[in-house]
Amino acid sequence: MKHCKLPARIGSYLFALLFLYVTGFASDDLPANRCGFDDHAARNRVRIDNDIRILGTRPVLPKYAESADGRFRVHYSLKGPDAVDSADANGDDVPDYVQECLSALERSWRLEVDTLNYAAPPNDDTTGGSSAIDVYLRDLGRDGYYGVTNLDRLLALTPSERYTTWMEIDNNFSPTDSTWSGKQSYATFGVDALRVTCAHELHHVIQNGSYGYSIQHRMIYELTSTWMEMRAYPEVRDWAVWTSFLLTRPELWPFSKTNPLNGYCWGWFGNVLTAQPSDLLRSTWNIVAKGTDPFVALTTACAEAGTSLQDVFCNAMGSLYQTGKRSGENLYLPQAELLPEIKFFSDVTAQSVAERITGSIRPFEIRAIRANIPSLAAEPISLGQIISWTADAGILYRQDSALEYSLLYTPDPSADDYLIPGSVWGARHSPARSLCVYSNGTQLLSTQTPYPQPFRLSAHTIMNVPVPGVGAGTKVSVQLCDLALRPLGRSLESRIDIHDNRLVAQFPIDVSMLPGVYLLVVEHSQNNPVIHKIVIER
Repeated sequence: MKHCKLPARIGSYLFALLFLYVTGFASDDLPANRCGFDDHAARNRVRIDNDIRILGTRPVLPKYAESADGRFRVHYSLKGPDAVDSADANGDDVPDYVQECLSALERSWRLEVDTLNYAAPPNDDTTGGSSAIDVYLRDLGRDGYYGVTNLDRLLALTPSERYTTWMEIDNNFSPTDSTWSGKQSYATFGVDALRVTCAHELHHVIQNGSYGYSIQHRMIYELTSTWMEMRAYPEVRDWAVWTSFLLTRPELWPFSKTNPLNGYCWGWFGNVLTAQPSDLLRSTWNIVAKGTDPFVALTTACAEAGTSLQDVFCNAMGSLYQTGKRSGENLYLPQAELLPEIKFFSDVTAQSVAERITGSIRPFEIRAIRANIPSLAAEPISLGQIISWTADAGILYRQDSALEYSLLYTPDPSADDYLIPGSVWGARHSPARSLCVYSNGTQLLSTQTPYPQPFRLSAHTIMNVPVPGVGAGTKVSVQLCDLALRPLGRSLESRIDIHDNRLVAQFPIDVSMLPGVYLLVVEHSQNNPVIHKIVIER
């Protein structure tokens, strides 16, 4: 089995049926290229004198450089498709890119082994020419790989399978690299991509050599390695691309999904696990080393620390709501204001009678729900909620099982309901004992006219247009007209959403517009058209 750091892009491509079966996701939700998810180790085992070895073909590259302590050997070429940039600023006959690779590997070792106390991985005897851990700098852009960690020699079968390994890392991480489909290979480039890939792949070396290789629950392997990127190089935000996938399509990436891609999306959760009084991430790996499957090891580590995965997960769930304009103080997602806001699965408006939402949810799946609720003031309350079904049995044995749930927003709440602050309404969640719920209510502000007014073309790009009597999520059509109600250009479909704590539709104004007075006509299915007068200035 190869460990890969994949390209952080998503596109509409056709994939092999086997890959779709393994991932369980539709093709348009997958990264532009993929790791070798076939069982590389199983296919290449042979028995020699009662010793099981892995047969693998290493690249042949003409040059190499070693770290000062002899721990790493980086193989490279100055010619051909695998060539690295020959620039050598200090004149030591080692290209700067190779030096950067060695420095990143050494820094990652100091973090992962010396500081975080993960067990040092074994060397690979003299395979590759020395006892050093070998890294081969190759052109991986065509396949879209950042890096690959390959199993080499079997060290032990019990209590866990352990192997020596060797790494391949891209030779330049060029922004011009493209995959076989013509898409850009990488989301992060140059030495930044090189550094986080070294941190990521080194931990795969540690995992396979010191703790255990398992075909089960690969998600935990990638979660940990992705978190190592964040920890080693916090200024490089390649992880944020994958977290954005989670935020924009949360229903596709339940924490319980075992495939490797899911681990990239949940790499940030390493911040949650390591923030506990007992470092639950390292404790999980110590239990994996005893031959335990990773999800079982994670739940066991939580129990041994006097908590549960359900509690840890539920307490951190609000971080996924606190992004973008709602970021505030986010404990687990650095610079959360740069991330997109979570996409709501359901968007409803309650007026005078109860409103119910029903559906089904998989174990540890994230579902975001929003409801506009009547308040004690003139304007409604926007209640954002995140729900999840946190079930040990689901994450351990039945990852694709589902729970039927119901959310009821009612003006006649019972004592057990969640009472919505600023309103007489309540929210009822069923089955209450099975669902974890995070709630965040916002009292909306009243606005009757579009803003900003006057609209200055030199300073503004978006006009915010209120639409009376409709809730968030409603589709509307906005048309710019002259004072005789003659349309200027085509109408634009927009969706009512919350901006600056106001319910508005957003309408872009072309910078080529002439200054003057105009009309905005807003149409939707629920009421008669609404006409607003606006002023445009230079």
